[in-house]
Amino acid sequence: MEFKQNLMKQVGNYLIKLGDQLGSGRFGTVYSGYHKTHRVPLAIKQISIKVPSNELENLNIIIEDELDRMKPLFTNEHIVKIIDKAISVNNLYLISEYCEGDSLEMIKNQDLKINEILKIMKQTVETMAFAHAHKTIHRDLKPDNILFHNEIVKISDFGLVDLVEKEETKKKIISKKGCPIYMAPELFYDQQFDEKCDVWSLGIIFYELIYKRLPWNGKSATDLFDNNIQKMKLRFPKNEYDDEGIKDLIGKMLKVERKERISLEDVMEHEVFQRNLKTKKNRKIN
Repeated sequence: MEFKQNLMKQVGNYLIKLGDQLGSGRFGTVYSGYHKTHRVPLAIKQISIKVPSNELENLNIIIEDELDRMKPLFTNEHIVKIIDKAISVNNLYLISEYCEGDSLEMIKNQDLKINEILKIMKQTVETMAFAHAHKTIHRDLKPDNILFHNEIVKISDFGLVDLVEKEETKKKIISKKGCPIYMAPELFYDQQFDEKCDVWSLGIIFYELIYKRLPWNGKSATDLFDNNIQKMKLRFPKNEYDDEGIKDLIGKMLKVERKERISLEDVMEHEVFQRNLKTKKNRKIN
């Protein structure tokens, strides 16, 4: 066991702690690591690829161009910054800044106060508006990639869906399709989509934080969408946050028909996020 904890892997100028897995999901596994010289903690995502060695350089150029396109996003303190990359025949490694706090997935079932939930959602919504203004749609927003660092929200995995689904990389980067609980219907059905697919994901997350359960469930992805989301009316359980404003907002965010769904601009302007948050200090999220 001690050996596994100390097992290291060198990739370019970086050392990966294979015994310190930070998370895993649709696009691969995240480990802690550091630059072999500077030793500053980093998060390193390992993504499987399948590409002949003679095509590595071309893939490297495509990835470099995509990361250059994303650079304006990384000026936002609420977006996890990708600072470098490395590539081998079997794996792509994205080196990102390290977040010291937990993910939203790890704390979503804790006794979060309404003020804390609204603070998390407000920061997340504002960050997504910034990304959309820079022509970037997330398409894989979920509690796993909403992180915390120094008590602020940090959103990770921006641009990964775009990278995986680019025509030049579609058959080279291996993406294991994860659970579609937070996926907008138009994405599941391969229909036309826009920024409102992120609004849907935010609505599912908001509902889950308030009611400690998902609005719909299913035995499979097809069951979830065909037999539940498409056929079952959205219901709001009674709880201590029986707030008509919150129910109104979530209901508008979770319209199955994309054209009926509220825009992100209207989410930001909804009275729920225009309320004055109480100044009472919230407990630290970590």
